[in-house]
Amino acid sequence: MRVSHPSRLVASALVTGAILVTPLPLCAEFRAPIVADGIATNIEGELQLGGTHPAPAMLIRNGGTFASSGKVRLGFSTTSGDHILLSGPGSSWTSTNEVAVGWSSSGNSLVVSNGASLSTRYASLGVHGKNNTITITDPESTWTNRNAIHIGLGRRGEGNTLWITRGARVQSGAVGVGMNSGRSRLVIAGGGRLTCQGNLSIGATPSSRENTARVEGEGSLMEISRPGGILVGQTGEFGDPTEHLEIADGGSLATPLLVVANTGTLLASNTVSMVRAGTVTNMGVIQTTGSDVAWLGQQVFLGGRFSGQASTNRFSGSVHVMPGGTWMLPKGGLLDFGKNLRIESTNDPSGLAASVLRFSGGIEHEIGIVGPDHGPDGTKACLAFGAVSLGSAADVLSFTGLSSGGTNAVYVGDLDLLGDPNLVANLRAPPSVRIYYTPMHRSTTNLYLKNATYPLKGGGLLLPGAVPSGR
Repeated sequence: MRVSHPSRLVASALVTGAILVTPLPLCAEFRAPIVADGIATNIEGELQLGGTHPAPAMLIRNGGTFASSGKVRLGFSTTSGDHILLSGPGSSWTSTNEVAVGWSSSGNSLVVSNGASLSTRYASLGVHGKNNTITITDPESTWTNRNAIHIGLGRRGEGNTLWITRGARVQSGAVGVGMNSGRSRLVIAGGGRLTCQGNLSIGATPSSRENTARVEGEGSLMEISRPGGILVGQTGEFGDPTEHLEIADGGSLATPLLVVANTGTLLASNTVSMVRAGTVTNMGVIQTTGSDVAWLGQQVFLGGRFSGQASTNRFSGSVHVMPGGTWMLPKGGLLDFGKNLRIESTNDPSGLAASVLRFSGGIEHEIGIVGPDHGPDGTKACLAFGAVSLGSAADVLSFTGLSSGGTNAVYVGDLDLLGDPNLVANLRAPPSVRIYYTPMHRSTTNLYLKNATYPLKGGGLLLPGAVPSGR
């Protein structure tokens, strides 16, 4: 049985000042507002809300509480522009079933503000509708979702956005942004925080396109609290990146695993940020612009493109540039390694020729170069670093795991040994390695080398005065 205009139920739903329990038929559609203004209200059965614009389809305020046990769908039919408002400390809505905003219409919204709280079992935003929003805003405002949140679930569900702003907190199981749709967004800003107890995926299906998750502002955080990770793009398709994870103006990530897949991009811009990820795997694009990013984790695998425009990237764990990976850091870029660096790729080996590589942390670092021979005895363009520096006198740089046969050469524009010629002993290499200290880039602070040839521990050579081949 379906009640299209249940006037008796609507009238009772507007009662204030008492506890109201209203059993409904299996499915009921409200075309007048449901208001819990300072009262406790409990409604059973499925609710289909809409057609009340400009008045709210549901209004919970002044400490009012609302409980629903059936499915709730806002914007179920052809109506659009409807909204649900929860506002004020103590005001809450608890749903033990599914909540869908923008089921099949557009421009609908759900807002939780000024310390109100929302609790749901499962939530979807823009199943078949477009340009719908959920906004959780202001300190003490919370949304707890026990299972998954899907933003843009259906193929027609485009342009839907979840906002978490101004110190609000959202906790959920898995979160999907643009699961089957396009131009869906997740925005965490102004100190907002999203905590997931499952995977967070951005455009992870073949029908996804141009979806974005953005973390911006100091204190804003996207975190995975249990085993799981963040997946950007698709692992099974190739092509230009269309799915985006953006970090800006102090936003941060924390996750056991971060995968930037073939069609994904991670962009850090104008920010001093932390990426806390046990493992980072990039098969798409990572780009840092005007940023200082700390990559805090055990290992980073780069099989796609990594570029940095006037940026500092600090790696606390090992970095492995895999076959097919490409690094491009224009002049002014700094790569700071707290552990080891392994380069297997021969894609544009001069891509770091204008950047600074620093090895810090007071440990012995390993730098492994594998693959075809680099240097004057090889046929490939040379491997060149703009500068190599040691972070302290306690840091040791050991070249290891290099290809056999021929001479491997590394060209260094500026070798910074902290002004101490005795620190040449902190460079170690096997006999097959030559490090060429290019005179045209020599710094006046390193004139103590005086164009001498230094034998390195292990049999390698430091040879000033060479001109890079293939350049």
